[in-house]
Amino acid sequence: MPSSAIDQDWGKVLRWGLICGGALIAICLVGMPVELDRREIIERYLSLGYVSVLLIPILIGRIAATQVVLEGFESRKQGLYDLVTGLMVGLLGGGCLSLLMLALDSWNLRDPLVNWSPKLFRFLTYENGMGFGAGAWIVTCGALSLAGASLHVVPAIVRRSTGTVVLSLLALSILEGAVDDLSEGFGLDWLTDLMYAKKGGLTLTSTIVVGAVIAVVSVLTSGRVKAVTNRYRDMQGAERQKASMILFAVVAVLCIVLPMFLGKIMNELLANVGLFLLLALGLNIVVGLAGLLDLGYVAFFAVGGYTTAVLTSPNSPFFAPELHFGFALIFVVIFATIVGLLIGAPVIRMRGDYLAIVTLGFGEIIRLLFMSDWLGPYFGGAQGITNVPGVDLGFATVKGTDPRSVFYLVLFFCVIAIYISWRLQASRLGRAWMAIREDEQVAEAMGINTVSCKLMAFVVG
Repeated sequence: MPSSAIDQDWGKVLRWGLICGGALIAICLVGMPVELDRREIIERYLSLGYVSVLLIPILIGRIAATQVVLEGFESRKQGLYDLVTGLMVGLLGGGCLSLLMLALDSWNLRDPLVNWSPKLFRFLTYENGMGFGAGAWIVTCGALSLAGASLHVVPAIVRRSTGTVVLSLLALSILEGAVDDLSEGFGLDWLTDLMYAKKGGLTLTSTIVVGAVIAVVSVLTSGRVKAVTNRYRDMQGAERQKASMILFAVVAVLCIVLPMFLGKIMNELLANVGLFLLLALGLNIVVGLAGLLDLGYVAFFAVGGYTTAVLTSPNSPFFAPELHFGFALIFVVIFATIVGLLIGAPVIRMRGDYLAIVTLGFGEIIRLLFMSDWLGPYFGGAQGITNVPGVDLGFATVKGTDPRSVFYLVLFFCVIAIYISWRLQASRLGRAWMAIREDEQVAEAMGINTVSCKLMAFVVG
């Protein structure tokens, strides 16, 4: 155990310092900072490119100062020793970055390293020369690594609030388009005009004000969310059921009402989230319940999408019956079931990695077939099938150009899929799937037909 801040494990400091420096050099040479430098986080003061570099010493400093306590040993109180560790690690990392600047200024290695460029040199030196850039990065990396190490020393509420403020400000800046779209739906355009600069990024004033507000809210709500969560977990019987129903009702109302106030970007985002939720629900049956590692599951999405387009679009290259969406849906389900049988039958006796590799191959085969020129006359090749009509519901038509109506349609299918998945989990078949997932041999010994059950997982999923 160290007796003072000077009594350091210098081998550890050197190791983490070189790791920090290597990470800084690597991220610079892949070109990320220069490319991300176009995106402002705080107008005129901080870009996303600099954030991508500045986060590294913070993370490395925190990791380097993490105390490893072996079983049977007592942990020491963290303090000045850890701060010195973080500081030295950051200084070494900044020194490595300074060496990169010196190399950029001295040699031309553009042939093997495409991002070895004057633009990177100007980025690292802040366009103020080699000496200023080297000194600035050494000091900055040391300070940031010290800040990362100090996260072990400061109170938990300070650590939590600081992290919340930083992440929230980054999210507000990066998701500027989504925030604009959201505020427009609620008639709060004036607020975003105050927050964001005309060329993008938060203004310095709004950064300070919003950061202060987030910090206050974080402090005031500290521990309350966890307390509510723990209280919900401790509920039993009718009380828990009542709380679940209230929570479900709130979520349902939000899903129905909120899109009415959202703009096109947010509704399109929600629709995409719903589509991936449908994908996850089906995958949960195959992987989550039955324990079959199917890496080609997305192929069923392709089968369903192309089948729907072929049956409904007048521009289908080979076969265009132009069926109503409701009738087409029946054929899509039947055809997807057949494809599930065809894919599941050959691999049904495989397990683990072998099953994963084979299903991944099937998924890639289906993708290549749909995109190939060989089946181009049937599925349109890389262009796909165009002019897929909207879904006529009688009282309304869901068009692909209207993200809000698409979201509501996707939400409807998500509700159905969630209900079916919930009922299947509690059914005899669901319990058989879970038994196979836990131990297939024991499940078979208990009389479960593992082959048919696994095949049903492919079909239902």
